[in-house]
Amino acid sequence: MSTFLQGITADFPVRSLHRGEIVFRQGEPARGLYALESGLVGLFGLAVSGREMLYTLFRDGQLLGHRAYFSGEVHLSEARALVPVQIRFVPAQNVEELLRTQPEFARGLLSELAALLGSFGQRLADAADKPAPARIAATLLYLKDFAPDHRWRRADIADYSGSTAPTVVRTLQELEERGLLRLHGREIQIKDEPGIRRWIESAGD
Repeated sequence: MSTFLQGITADFPVRSLHRGEIVFRQGEPARGLYALESGLVGLFGLAVSGREMLYTLFRDGQLLGHRAYFSGEVHLSEARALVPVQIRFVPAQNVEELLRTQPEFARGLLSELAALLGSFGQRLADAADKPAPARIAATLLYLKDFAPDHRWRRADIADYSGSTAPTVVRTLQELEERGLLRLHGREIQIKDEPGIRRWIESAGD
């Protein structure tokens, strides 16, 4: 649990979700915030083409639902458990009280929002500047760093990088042929992270 959430959300009941279960749906009103106690949650939406995209990820110690809550809008995306998770719901009246009485909560929340905006900005820049193979390789490194023990699927990499599963497969095979990673069934083992980063830069030239 993130430092700024420790002890603050403990009074709210824990909800356990299985993989694939929904935290909140697209179009639902934002009635509060969600504190992720353990597990991984993905934020999904539809691209203009109608294809599902994985917009961002949340892990234990992070809050979800702040965009819709603070903008006063409905949720524009669907939050879905990627693994079994435990999550606490903090109703709106309690969020407002925490903001008034817990300065560390407000500072931590602002820090999370700033980091999230920075992440979105970087992904937009990558989408504009990097070809699909470079985005795929960069996504792989990001996902492995974000949740090292999670077995990321090719579909996850495709959804997060804005690519397709066949392109992901081809890119991973090329990286394996270059000795930069090892594929064993669904498992992807990074062998040479600096080498992959150099390959990303050269692929974007």
